[in-house]
Amino acid sequence: MHKEMEYTAVFRVSPTPTLILLPNAPLFTIVDANDSYLTLTNKQREELLGKGFFEVFPTNPYLNDNEWKKSFDAILSTKQAHKLVPQKFASPAIASPTHIDIKYLEIQHTPVLDDCGEIQFIVRSMTDVTESVNHGKFLQETQQAARIGSWEINRALQTISWSQELREIFEMGPEYPLDFHSAMAFYSDTNDRKALSKALQKATHDGTIFRIALPVTTAKGHKRWILTIGKAELVNGICVRIYGTAQDITEKKNTEEALISSEHKFHNLIQTIDGVVWEADAETFEATFISDKVKWLLGYTADEWLADPGFWEKNIYEADRENAVSYCQKHTKKSANHTFDYRMVKKNGDIIWIKDIVSVISESNKPRWLRGIMVDITEAKRFAELNQLERTILELNEKKDASIEHILSTYVLGIEALFPGMACSINQIRNGRLFSWIAPSLPTAYLQHIHNLPIGEYAGSCGSAAYTKKPVIVADIANNPLWADFKEQPLNHGLKSCWSSPVVNAQGEVVAVFGIYYKHIRNPNEDELAFIDRAGAFLNMILENHHHAELAQETTLMMQQGQALAHLGTWQWDIESDHVTWSDTLFDIYGLDKAAYTPGFSAY
Repeated sequence: MHKEMEYTAVFRVSPTPTLILLPNAPLFTIVDANDSYLTLTNKQREELLGKGFFEVFPTNPYLNDNEWKKSFDAILSTKQAHKLVPQKFASPAIASPTHIDIKYLEIQHTPVLDDCGEIQFIVRSMTDVTESVNHGKFLQETQQAARIGSWEINRALQTISWSQELREIFEMGPEYPLDFHSAMAFYSDTNDRKALSKALQKATHDGTIFRIALPVTTAKGHKRWILTIGKAELVNGICVRIYGTAQDITEKKNTEEALISSEHKFHNLIQTIDGVVWEADAETFEATFISDKVKWLLGYTADEWLADPGFWEKNIYEADRENAVSYCQKHTKKSANHTFDYRMVKKNGDIIWIKDIVSVISESNKPRWLRGIMVDITEAKRFAELNQLERTILELNEKKDASIEHILSTYVLGIEALFPGMACSINQIRNGRLFSWIAPSLPTAYLQHIHNLPIGEYAGSCGSAAYTKKPVIVADIANNPLWADFKEQPLNHGLKSCWSSPVVNAQGEVVAVFGIYYKHIRNPNEDELAFIDRAGAFLNMILENHHHAELAQETTLMMQQGQALAHLGTWQWDIESDHVTWSDTLFDIYGLDKAAYTPGFSAY
């Protein structure tokens, strides 16, 4: 008790404003507050104790509930201290209670754990960092002006000086000579030099401030725009010095020129948008403008699109065409802006997902123009659908009556739906040979040909992958040495490329190979390479689970056979449901018909 009183006394006089809170979310009841905290908030201890933390200052405009709640939530979930960025805090000024004193406080929430590792209290401490924040702001403002340098011309000493920042703007080395003539030489145009000289002379004469923006050529030959602001200091009407600042406004100048430039420059600006900007007739859907990003998105040029009035509809993926066109027509007739997703076919035959964001422009209360942005969402779309497919397969894998062949076929067909044009296969590897297993979209004749082939270093994509235990990517079957002895069969069936990935079990053995075929020469992109790795890992998990399940079934069967031979019966009673299960041998022992008799614990 004596020590607790000592701790309380020390806590009360601690110079750091501190609160003790209970972890009873969402109230976070205040248990104690030290004197420093009471002084900071101009509160009495009785006003705080027993109240919820978020009830204390409901009208404080600087209270950021969301930030503080996030911090408390973080503590409750991690049981670790959490520090917030400095917060602005308003409190009555000590010298004048009618005035508000703004402070910046760094707040830390620290959990106090009991012997069981559970949170008993939350300590909220505040450190005054106002001076540090103000210094930081000053430093930030100074850094923001890093592209502004200062200069001075001392008329009395006939010297000129530039700040280090200004020398950097003009790309001058430490040994670069600086005098009035060398400084003026940066202004390569004669008229620009005359304009600057005139501004300096006028300031020298009447002491007025001048402001002039001119192009320069730096010491390294780079073109820049410099805004110079200067003022002359006059003593008894005589100029003793001229001083001022010079700012690199190249970026600003370039932006201004871009905004007021011709239609050509406007089109260049359009190209900076990460998507295809387009305009079309609202009635015919014929494009009137397509940004050059279409080449990046679909492989076609803007001219190729504009030359074909029906280009958009023709290049929508066939399965999506009718719905996409009718959806756009329906909303256009209502003059309603709309956003919709559909697939398009690239020039190289690839299928991509498009999110089309469309604005309807009306004239005389009738839809006249459609303007929009087409964005590639293939990666996000496939990622979401792949997640859903894997969840479906995992649920199917939990069903006892689902065969491994059905599970894998469902997975392969789902993959092929996500990647149109792709044909997948899963081949088993046993005793150094490859056996066709799951391949719903590949020709039967081809599967029969590769069935029972030996694996090897030059045994096609799948055989080589099984042999090397590494993924094998073959973009062109006809001209790859791995397929030299096997290429006739796939080429006869129109298969031009094959990517394969081995499925390796926990013992380091290749048990299967996942194969991907295309009917055109093709290398995988980054997304597809990531998918190949992911599919291999997923198949490994499914096959490992199936293997373990088979072992368990074999063990159960052997036990049942052993019991039957020994004439031993087994029973099981689920007490909660009062359900009794007998083995077949136990029915035989009692001479009962399994179909006619329902075992029960009381009857037994």
